[in-house]
Amino acid sequence: MNPIRARSVVVATHGHCFDGMASAVVFTRLYRGLYSGTEATFTYRACDYSPGDSAVPTTWMTGDDNAILDFRYTALPNLTWYFDHHATAFRTERDREHFESRPPDRRFHNAAYPSCTRLIADTARDHFGLDLGDLDDLLCWADRIDTASFASAEEAVRREAPELRLMSVLEHHGNDTMLNMLIPRLLREPLREVASSEEIQIRYAPIARQRQRNLERLRHCTQERGHIAFCDLGAEAGEVIEKFGLYWLFPQATYSVILCRTPGKAKISIGFNPWGPSPRRHHIGEICRRHGGGGHPVVGAINLSPQQLARVHEICAEILAELNS
Repeated sequence: MNPIRARSVVVATHGHCFDGMASAVVFTRLYRGLYSGTEATFTYRACDYSPGDSAVPTTWMTGDDNAILDFRYTALPNLTWYFDHHATAFRTERDREHFESRPPDRRFHNAAYPSCTRLIADTARDHFGLDLGDLDDLLCWADRIDTASFASAEEAVRREAPELRLMSVLEHHGNDTMLNMLIPRLLREPLREVASSEEIQIRYAPIARQRQRNLERLRHCTQERGHIAFCDLGAEAGEVIEKFGLYWLFPQATYSVILCRTPGKAKISIGFNPWGPSPRRHHIGEICRRHGGGGHPVVGAINLSPQQLARVHEICAEILAELNS
């Protein structure tokens, strides 16, 4: 019998994001399936897009194996695994060349996927012969959330499903501590059970109250600019995480643009209204990429320093003009 070897695994995944968390759950199952004779210990790190390159710090990659999931590629010498589905995964040609130089059975990028979670699960099945069908509920919710495949804006805003309340908790509290608490639970327990747990519901209650206040702020600070619902919250620090609120409040808008700031960054969030009356005519991720951000065809974001607020307003004006063209 072969001796059991111990290995440490660092998983850097998109923080404050349901798909990032779910990706880490599925990757952990994939790794355990591939190395079933190994006693692996996992550490989960929450990656965040911030002003600058938003690279994964080299100092994080301290494991025997190191993975980046659902986040911009970082050319690190000790990066072992990579999975992502963002069209804007590569900031530079050097990053892409580094990605292509890695072992082909450890790096996977496919922008056609609805979620990174689904990409990892399909790769586990098709490339490695591992069936993770018992995680179907997690996969379906990751797809649904990342593509905003809800029946209506009202469903997305009211968030009556426990899974959507878990999404909200992650949006606000999805840091290293939360990931290292939630991911082991989701490896043992069904998604609905974790999402309905008292621990999540207690965290969601103040978020629900804040969300109601946020919706009122959106209602009073938003102007309709052509096909766009534009909300400028730059005058007062405090990030408003309401992906779908403007589509509920302004159902005729084709796009939304929200400017908000925190002590650490000024952020422009851009989205396409999937329930609106008009088709999408722009690739939002590509627009964001040109301004140092990134995203998907239907949603994206740009982060700058809060000291660059004047430049942020200039970028907003350029984006409003482009989306209305």
